Formats: sequence, C-alpha cells, structure tokens
Amino acid sequence: MNRPIDRRSFLGATLGSSVAWGIAASTAPLFASSTSPEFKAGQGIVDTTVPNGVELGGFHRPPDNPRVATGVRQSTASRAIALRCGEVEVALVSLDALAVSSDFTRKVQARVQRQLGIPANNVHITATHTHSTPSFIHLRQWGKIPEAYMAKTIDAVVRSIELAHADLAPAELYLGKAQAKGANFNRTTPNYRTDLEFDQNATDDERWVDTLLQTLRFQRTGGKPDIVWYHFSSHPVCYTDTLSGPDWVGMVVNMVKDSEGVEPGFWQGHAGDVNPGDGKRWIGAPDQSANAVYAAFKDSLSSAVSVPVREIRPVSGEVLLPYDHQRVAQDVEAYRTKPDACSSGIWVDPTFAADWYHAAKDWSTEPKGLAAPMSAISLGPIGMLFQPTELYSYYGIEIRKTSPFEHTFVVGYSDDEVGYVTDPNAYKQHDYAAIVGPKILDRPYFLPTTGRQLTKAAKTMLASLT
Repeated sequence: MNRPIDRRSFLGATLGSSVAWGIAASTAPLFASSTSPEFKAGQGIVDTTVPNGVELGGFHRPPDNPRVATGVRQSTASRAIALRCGEVEVALVSLDALAVSSDFTRKVQARVQRQLGIPANNVHITATHTHSTPSFIHLRQWGKIPEAYMAKTIDAVVRSIELAHADLAPAELYLGKAQAKGANFNRTTPNYRTDLEFDQNATDDERWVDTLLQTLRFQRTGGKPDIVWYHFSSHPVCYTDTLSGPDWVGMVVNMVKDSEGVEPGFWQGHAGDVNPGDGKRWIGAPDQSANAVYAAFKDSLSSAVSVPVREIRPVSGEVLLPYDHQRVAQDVEAYRTKPDACSSGIWVDPTFAADWYHAAKDWSTEPKGLAAPMSAISLGPIGMLFQPTELYSYYGIEIRKTSPFEHTFVVGYSDDEVGYVTDPNAYKQHDYAAIVGPKILDRPYFLPTTGRQLTKAAKTMLASLT
C-alpha cells in the first residue's frame, strides 16, 4: 500500500527484451523470475563543462558567423542513475546537451555493456535539450558537431554510468507529483489548454501544455545519500548569447542542492511546442520558469508516497515514423522553378534554402519512413517511455493519461534526436516545427499523422510490460 512520508524524514536519511513497433525486431530472454529481489539505486555525476571555442547549437547562424562559446554561465554535467532489481539492471542518463544521435548512444551502450555487463538495450541517454550547449547531431546552420568535445562527452557519460553502478545500494522508491504553475506555456498559440482539462473528448485539433511535474526519490540505506530525479516538459531556450550552460535546468539544480542537499537529475518530456515561463517573457529570463519548477519540485516531495518495486522490466525496439516524400518533391520543384522566391519563412534564408535543395533533390523515396528507437521500463506501478522526438504536448499527455500504468513518465529527446512530431494542423499552417525542423535535420518531412502513430506504438509498448 502507498504510504505518505514526512518530508523531514524523507530528506534524512541483465536481462531485457526487444520488440519492434511497426517493423521487425528480435527478442531477448524474458524478465527475472524472482518476485521480491532487493531493489538498489546508485548515481554518478561527471562534469562536462563546455570549453571556450566550441560551437553551440540550437539557434540559426549563417556558416560565416557561428555561435561559439566565449565563457561559462554554469557548468554542465552527465548525470546517471543505475537501478537494479534481481538480475536486471538499467542505466539512465540525463545529459546537458542539445541533442544526442543514435550513433552517440550506441557508442555509450557498447562500452557500458562491455565494461559493466549492463545490456545495451537497458542503457538510455536523455538530452536536457538546453540551447546553450553543443549539439551531437547534424544540424543545417544550427550548430556543427564539435567532434573533440563529443568524444570527451562520450567518455564522461560512460564514466557517470560506471560511478552509478559502483554506487548501487538498497533503496526505497517514493513518487511525488505537483502542478508547476507558470513554469511553461505553449509557444504556438495563446489559446492552449492544460493537462488538467484533458479528458476523453480531447483532440489534437487543439494545442496543449503539460503542467505536471513528477519526482522519483530513492531513499537509500547504509548512510548513502538519497537520489532524486524529476520529469517535466519545457524547452531550456532562455539564453541566446555565447555563454554555455544548462539554462533554467541548471538553476533548479542549484536551488535543490542548496535546500535539499542533493543534486537532482532531470528527464525532459514532451516539449516540442513548449517554452519556459508563463509566456510573458522568456528570452534571457529563466527565473520565472526555474522558480516555478522548484516550487513544484518541493510540493511533489511533500506529497510523495512509497512505491513498491519488486522487479524491473525493460523492453526496447523501434517505431516507424513515415515520411511525406510527396511534400518533399513539391518543395524541391518549388525551389527549382523559383529559387528567388525561396528566401525566407519556411526557407530560412537563401543560403540555407540552396543548401537544402542541393541535398533534397537527390533524395530517394525509399525508405518509406524513419526507424526510430523507442524503449520502456516498468518500476512496479511506474511506466517510463523513452522516445527520441520533440513531441507536441497533446501526444505526450495522451500517452500518459491513457497508459496502462498507474503512473507514467513520457521522456523525450532520448537515445537520438529525430526532430519535431507535430499535430496535423502544424502542416496545414506551414509551422516552423513541421516544415523547417526537418530541413535543419536534413530529413524528409514526416506525415501529418505521425504523432498519432507514435502515440499508438507507445501505448502498445507500455501495455506489453503490464
């Protein structure tokens, strides 16, 4: 039975399976058979502060004027948590970076499996998506990949997992929830609705924002410090200058360290159409968001309840995100016939448009879509979904609200970055996320209904763990 815990007391103290969702995949052995193994948790934190001279990602800059780091606003880190129950161990990473690629993830997974014996499919990396750090994926005129810094960051991620694995200790899990009022808003329209209004009549014809913040606190024995991670959905995009750092996420880290004595990990959520703050001002002003997130964080700890974890169940596979090759062909023809008319708006600028055209005109109509990684983990009554898109809020809320689990975390920006997954109206309106985003990533557009397909696959994957 769930039991409330006094906040003062609260602060005191490899096996997996692989399933494909839309394409074929192989399966691995089933879960551990023990019904009551000892549950353990460990954490590792390694500094990844961005050196001066490294190009930052997340904002458009022409090739002759890159956005290069000139100083450090706040240090960045790789934060890893290892969770073990019986013979099953998973390692989850929160990395202060704009994005990670599937290749980045595979390199980390291979080393962790070789060095620690944790199956590659049980290792997941989530980017916090801060726009004041480099990107580890290809972005057209939105920040080059810094190869040397990326190699060092891979080392740091592996090291953080090693530290987390070595830190494993018996733990009890507590789950807290609170609404983060004024911490995020839907940036696409002033007429959005919140998760508190979401019901069986909700549709993706409207725009939404998820205000729920959830915390997981692992209270450990043997004098080991507690571990706290939280989940929330909001872009860290407050700063556009050349100082590096984690944005409002880093401010929350400092607040929690000062008040609770722990350094929290952060799982980014469905923030494709969400910016920080209450919508009045966010460029250069992260305080509104950080303060609101911190207040909700404290409230969630106060209301936390015990969650029994008798086994960990991991599953991983791929989801097929279908391409709209016809729309690509139409835009290629539009540029070919009138290049001078393709110089702004969905074309960004003449240089960007020309670069996109010279790549896209030779694209094949195969494959039919992108096979993107997607994984899920169950911790007792908690289901955690890890998916690699910048998902619009409606779909993240729908997955959470209709999940077969009592509690669900929909974690985005994980194990890859494949771009925005929007609602159909974004394509009708030629929104930035639907049309410019794929150009930046050098990929075909997704079909307007891709969000619905991803949602269906996510719910099927979560259901497979119940």
